[in-house]
Amino acid sequence: MKRRKLLTGVTALIAATPFAPLITACKPAAVDPQQWRQTFPGTVVLESDRYYEEWRSGMAWQMYVHDRRPALIVRPQGVTGIQAALRFAKEQRLKVAMKSGGHNVSGAFLRQGGMLLDLGEFSGVEIDAEQGTAWVGPALWCRNLALALEPKGFAFPYAHCATVPLGGYLLGGGVGINGDEWGGMACHSVIGAELILADGTVKQVSATGDPELFWAVRGGGTGFFGVVSRYQIHLYPLPGTIRTSVFIFPLQQAPAIAAWLDENIDSRNSKTETMMLLAHNPMAPKNATGAEAKVCIARIAVFADSPAQAAELLDPWHNDLQAAGALMALKDQAATFESMFIESVDATAGLGFGCYDVETIWSDDPSATIASLLDSFAHAPSAKSHILLSPRNIRNRLAESAFSRIGRAFVGCYTVWNDIADSAANFAFTQKVVTDMQPTTRGRYINEIDAFTYPDRVHEAYSASAWNRLADLRAKYDPGGLFADFPGQQHVQTL
Repeated sequence: MKRRKLLTGVTALIAATPFAPLITACKPAAVDPQQWRQTFPGTVVLESDRYYEEWRSGMAWQMYVHDRRPALIVRPQGVTGIQAALRFAKEQRLKVAMKSGGHNVSGAFLRQGGMLLDLGEFSGVEIDAEQGTAWVGPALWCRNLALALEPKGFAFPYAHCATVPLGGYLLGGGVGINGDEWGGMACHSVIGAELILADGTVKQVSATGDPELFWAVRGGGTGFFGVVSRYQIHLYPLPGTIRTSVFIFPLQQAPAIAAWLDENIDSRNSKTETMMLLAHNPMAPKNATGAEAKVCIARIAVFADSPAQAAELLDPWHNDLQAAGALMALKDQAATFESMFIESVDATAGLGFGCYDVETIWSDDPSATIASLLDSFAHAPSAKSHILLSPRNIRNRLAESAFSRIGRAFVGCYTVWNDIADSAANFAFTQKVVTDMQPTTRGRYINEIDAFTYPDRVHEAYSASAWNRLADLRAKYDPGGLFADFPGQQHVQTL
């Protein structure tokens, strides 16, 4: 006790003496950011700049921009630019959050205070046709990757939306086109990556080089403890023929249609992708309300080697009794990746620009999940909102990766509206659907949850062992906590 009192007294004495300035001088010296940005290889936008709000609001691809304000936005050019940004952030004790393209609906890249590291300049693609691989930048759109790969005869499990950049998509898992045939989750087709760690070290990681970092890259998500400047991905042969068949049913039949798609998941060819969409019926009478104004749409897409194989894969669906009960059917329609991408941003289908709120789950009982939310969906406040169900046949073959939570089907509530004034009602609708689905929720998808409002949902995106392993790796590679953790753990900082 005497020793403790002595130490306390000495500490107080030093603080009151002329030596105190020498002690505080050990803290990082404040650097004028105006001066620093003069030599920075890239763009720096400070919160005090008159054009700051234009930059901040432009970070998100959607209309609703969450009210979180980084102290500065930094857009580096090249790896040396990233290193310089991290060095400055470390010296000034600023948390660093990263943005590839701003497609995360909850704005996971927007944190209060700290540095927003915008990787928008990293959108290159280098294809090695002989090896069937490519190096891609995190800001590269999936559509632009497809445009580069198709002339070379290759494809990849792209995101279903054209404007999704590869960075966050791959880092969080990636529910991709034709994923059952092409590796499972898109992150399982990542075979290497270039990382910049908190201390500025550049690492080339793979299954044989720094395998623990490679493990974390494949699914580490919105709390990743480094900067991925490039991904090396495995490519797949371009399908010779893509065909789709679409069946439209009354909304009330949605649970039965979900069961139909789910029951065929084990027997269907892996070149077949099934999907169901609950959406507003644009053909409904203007005075239609509730379920009368909604429809259930089932889409069967096959990625075949030839037209003959495509017909062979689609025919069993066409001849099924469930399909015979459709209100309308469009069978054996020619498709391309480009046509799918165009559909993904089609404003007339309610999939275009607007305010968005998204929550997704994994379910092992798709029919029960859909049945639970039908009433809520029938009374959605916006006609642009939709529910997506995608049965997956990869649940028993997850690769060794941080991505570790999956179910029999992916289910997402995509709430979309036009007027900012309607935001409260639409946010409430999303959470009502989430509550409806809770009894059949097996896990969540880290790329499409609002962890700022509901931080506990982050844990449901990972197995317990993966979550603990990520925490251990963060402590090892970012012991000073330079990088922002998963949303929900706010760090308020200013310059």
